[in-house]
Amino acid sequence: MGTNSLDTKLHISESNSSTSDTSGLKITNENLTTNTNAGILFQNYDNNGAWIRSIRTGSSNGKLSFGTNSGAGVAESNISERMVIDHNGNVGIGVTPSSAKLEVNGHFAATSKSFIIDHPTKENKKLQYASLEGPENGVYVRGTTDKETIELPEYWSELVHEDSITVVLTPIGKKQDLFIKEKSNKLIKIGGVEGSFDYVIYGERKDIKQLEIEPSKI
Repeated sequence: MGTNSLDTKLHISESNSSTSDTSGLKITNENLTTNTNAGILFQNYDNNGAWIRSIRTGSSNGKLSFGTNSGAGVAESNISERMVIDHNGNVGIGVTPSSAKLEVNGHFAATSKSFIIDHPTKENKKLQYASLEGPENGVYVRGTTDKETIELPEYWSELVHEDSITVVLTPIGKKQDLFIKEKSNKLIKIGGVEGSFDYVIYGERKDIKQLEIEPSKI
């Protein structure tokens, strides 16, 4: 279409100088029912392998959905949504995105992890920090107190392995013979308290599988 130089079953060619209009192929579903879609189905030799769909989610909203077939069967209904871009541009992989720009349900791996933001004090600079890494899926709480009992967040009882908890105590202003009398995933009891001290409490998550530190290459 638009060309005589054919090298595929369908070749669409157009010369369009517009920087706002889409050139090429337009696929439309004129039904007004919520969750109806317009898209492309990719079919392999013996099964429907994948689709890309524009799905109507409201009167003025839509999302772009990507689905694949993991071997469940040849019917298109066996294709499952794997990634979605919602009407706000938020991306979900294995999950419907919430307010985050990228939300992933499952293990996420990268050669490095960092944040980069506009520098808070230097107008012509960015500020980039890398994530602290270790051989576990760890969490922590920290603070300053002069109490003998530190109550941990209530959700730690279901989030953290109790036997993984470690505590670091740092006296403030004077020497204190601080020691741990008792620790659990609910509270920490401290002995030798004679003033204020800083604390950092670490634990390993139990709601997910332990990190495989040396996985085999695929």
